[in-house]
Amino acid sequence: MECDTVLRKFLKARTLEERLPFFMTKSRRSDAELKASSLAGSLPNYIPVGPEDFFRPKGRARSSYHTVIFEYPEKEERDQMMTFRLVSFAEGEAPRIQTDVFLDLFENVPGKLAEKPVKGPITMNVIIQSSTYCFVDEVPDTDSKATISIRSSVKGSRKDLAQAFLRADSDLSKKLRAHVPAGTSAPVTLSLEWNIKEDPKRPYLEVTRLNALSW
Repeated sequence: MECDTVLRKFLKARTLEERLPFFMTKSRRSDAELKASSLAGSLPNYIPVGPEDFFRPKGRARSSYHTVIFEYPEKEERDQMMTFRLVSFAEGEAPRIQTDVFLDLFENVPGKLAEKPVKGPITMNVIIQSSTYCFVDEVPDTDSKATISIRSSVKGSRKDLAQAFLRADSDLSKKLRAHVPAGTSAPVTLSLEWNIKEDPKRPYLEVTRLNALSW
């Protein structure tokens, strides 16, 4: 089954059970969380944008990336451009949607995390752009910080899902810049955590770990 057919059936399905054949069941989320997620109901109407050729598959998995625009007619500013990953692990195996990528981006996990400080790191699949500078006054010692903009699509979007920060001279920042040069986007798996120690009066969302240079 071709990727565009799988994606179309996934997006048109109305229940979790209808989607089971089309998404990867291996997930960091529990069965209960999946049943309570956006996968369990109808999704907004969408416009297919097409396959992406920015990323070359690595390893034995057969990957492809596809972008769609979700439409919200009642509030056009909510229209959301989003990139999916489809993957198969064997010749002749039908491709399937990567579950956590879809949920992290569609349910805006980074944006919800950025709303207020919570305890502990959270790992998520995101698309990022990097900058060696920080222009957010609420972040302490801005001259020493780099900015990671978190997005839902490689094509662009109306606004970032969130922004996170880290020291510009850190090994982690250098590794991110090497993988995602200025002006480019890439899918990565990151851990984010609220930094409330540097300046308790000005907490900020910090990139604490690069878990994987891909999804």
